[in-house]
Amino acid sequence: MEKYVFDSGVAGPALVITGAVHGDERAGPDAIGAFLEGWDRVLKKGRVTLVPVVNEAARAQNTRFVDVDLNRCMGVEALGELSEHKIVPAVRALLADHDVLLDLHSFRKGEGAFALLGPKDNQDGLEPFAHEEAETAFGASVGIKRVLHGWLGSYNRALADFNASIGKTDDPYPALEKSVGMTEYMRNAGGYACTVECGQHDAPDCIDNGVSAIRGALVGLGMISGEIPKVDGGFECYELYDVVIKSHEDDGLLVDNISNFDVLPKGEPIMRVGGELFSLDEEGVIAMFPKVGGKIGESILTLARPSNRLG
Repeated sequence: MEKYVFDSGVAGPALVITGAVHGDERAGPDAIGAFLEGWDRVLKKGRVTLVPVVNEAARAQNTRFVDVDLNRCMGVEALGELSEHKIVPAVRALLADHDVLLDLHSFRKGEGAFALLGPKDNQDGLEPFAHEEAETAFGASVGIKRVLHGWLGSYNRALADFNASIGKTDDPYPALEKSVGMTEYMRNAGGYACTVECGQHDAPDCIDNGVSAIRGALVGLGMISGEIPKVDGGFECYELYDVVIKSHEDDGLLVDNISNFDVLPKGEPIMRVGGELFSLDEEGVIAMFPKVGGKIGESILTLARPSNRLG
């Protein structure tokens, strides 16, 4: 991995900024490159490491991954010879050497950038955490209006329920093997983190959002001078509270026109779950990460509702 390291020589936070964890996402490499071109490279305190391309093999072939999703396998215990497994130790060491992570991504379907934060402070076995206040402030500093939180907990509950339905009840935390990515691992290493989905891959503002997030993160941590990006009208914050997992061959969305942040209708069937038509019994539910098709055991849709975490 190519790295650009800048150390002020003054005590302060150690921030790492990563791109191309998924090889077909240009936001990270392009935003980091654009930021470096326009930055005077002066730090007031701390140390920053910028890594434009984490998954070089996937980037070389312009695919999300080569063998497995790197942003899902950072918690795998028995690493093998898969392409992504081979780089996991180096990525873990990179994260463990820093206090804070900003992970830049882009997406295929939908409009508008969004950011993802981790859990509230807790001492649970799934994702124990003690930096909620600092992480919330860090998430606010990147200047992205839409902010989500609650992924790992909601996915773990859904996955544990699915496993129980097939008689597998020996592991209370199945998500640790299936869905620990960059930010989850950073929190596991004692730090805190924010993922920024800068926009659709080729959207005109995608790279600008990434550059603004980098600058805002550095300003928010007191590492450079400047102003935190303004968020017009305040934040839109959502809690990811439920994940629908495919458990039957007929399960799935009934239509292929649901996108991130669509408000889902109450009382109208939108998908099949367990082979039966499924509809919501409450208003104001937001769709996230919709997937048409997929295999049994994979997520179909994540449900989100308004949250006051960012006020």
